[in-house]
Amino acid sequence: MTKTRTTVTIDEALLAEARSLPIPPLSALFEQSVRKAVKTARAEKWREENRQALAEYNERIEREGVFSEQYGVWHGKSV
Repeated sequence: MTKTRTTVTIDEALLAEARSLPIPPLSALFEQSVRKAVKTARAEKWREENRQALAEYNERIEREGVFSEQYGVWHGKSV
């Protein structure tokens, strides 16, 4: 993985406190935070892009059921 330099701004007092405490390097914390934000944004984008397909699938299952219903016990009752 190639790393690149970037500039960020941070509250001066917060930076001073962070540097005085035994926490991981700020670059590692920043990267973890960005990774988490990217993961969350990707998941939301996927949900939005697939919202209609998921709704249609769920409607079909409600209407037709699933193929294996006849072979098992679901929610405590025989089918």
